[in-house]
Amino acid sequence: MKKTLIFVALILVTSVFVSAKDFTVTLYGDYFSVADAAYKDTYGGKKFFPEVKIAYRYKGNFYLWGSCGYLPANFKWDKWSNKGVVDADLKMKNASNKLFFSTGLGYWIGYIDRGQIAVKMELGACSTYNPTEITEDNIITKKVTVTDRNKQWGLGLRGNFGISYGLTGTIFTEASIGYMYVWAKNNGDMINAGGFRLAMGLGLKF
Repeated sequence: MKKTLIFVALILVTSVFVSAKDFTVTLYGDYFSVADAAYKDTYGGKKFFPEVKIAYRYKGNFYLWGSCGYLPANFKWDKWSNKGVVDADLKMKNASNKLFFSTGLGYWIGYIDRGQIAVKMELGACSTYNPTEITEDNIITKKVTVTDRNKQWGLGLRGNFGISYGLTGTIFTEASIGYMYVWAKNNGDMINAGGFRLAMGLGLKF
């Protein structure tokens, strides 16, 4: 949580020092398809999560961008029918909240204005932070038998392609697709903790 607050604070501080006409803020609803088979078995193959991105135009049509996304993935087993996954008298819960951090360079063609279309291409680095907490409770005694906490970091690359359409002089909508390849360690093995991303967003141009 501290790292998230620091990231948000850095974005806010940066936005104070840049010219108001040079940056945009976009809020996305992301559809995420998990790449690794092990993650699909555990968390499900497809998820929706929010993401916010700030972009700063620094020269011509080139811009710098940074984003943060939050993906909760909570699941539990507490039914007798799950015998074979865990013991029948146990209830298991896994709380896992994945954070995506990305930054990079972008280029757009067109105009971000009312009735205008802009095509955006972005390439950059990304990372994931995935704290997990697994607890097991005995259904009969209601006592916690196991509590396991773990943290996972991953680093990788990310590419995005988007099309923006100006609704007004300052508000625009955007459709975006992309892919994240994130190297992360899971149970001793290196996996791809990223995947395919499809998003719709609403942005504000200053």
